Amino acid sequence: MPVYEYDKVLDKLDAREVTYQKDDVLFQKDSLVKKVYFVTSGEVRTESYLENGSSVVYFRVRKGEILSEESLFLSKHLYTAIATQDRTAVRVISKPLLKEKIENDSSVRGCLMSCLAGRYEDSLMNRELLSIRSAEERLYVWLNWYAQKGLSLGKLTGRIGSIAPDLGLTPESVYRALTKLEEANRIVRIDGEIHFPVEKS
Repeated sequence: MPVYEYDKVLDKLDAREVTYQKDDVLFQKDSLVKKVYFVTSGEVRTESYLENGSSVVYFRVRKGEILSEESLFLSKHLYTAIATQDRTAVRVISKPLLKEKIENDSSVRGCLMSCLAGRYEDSLMNRELLSIRSAEERLYVWLNWYAQKGLSLGKLTGRIGSIAPDLGLTPESVYRALTKLEEANRIVRIDGEIHFPVEKS
């Protein structure tokens, strides 16, 4: 978080810590909103499902981000939340208690607003990605965006196909796009990690 100190805000909340394993469900879409989750390690994927059974990924929540904060004033969750890594840890606080903290503490209020702004930025980028017809270009823009958020492209090693739902693509098309980007020298893979070639001046 660029402005608010996440750990200090968590200390003020005195939130209970819960650990999830990979593929554990934190909550289901349309279930009642009772808690808000502050991620302290690992990753949580939020998604919904189409009639044909395929999933649509909305966003992923990582360390230093809040999950379900946009549902704080709603009765039901807008998506299903699933841990994507073993030992994904979250600090949990009840919705009524967090509302009380927001009213009485400006740093908690600021933390929430900062995370909401980040979520809005994510939604705008996802909208832009889906307007790009070329799978190759869509993947390239997403990789750049991922890196600009300060996330390590090395962590995508071995799971590049798993980001297909994030991009509205099939795993096969993601791998084909990755190969084309490499062949065009727009990206380079070194020891399995993705890098952008340095442009010569």
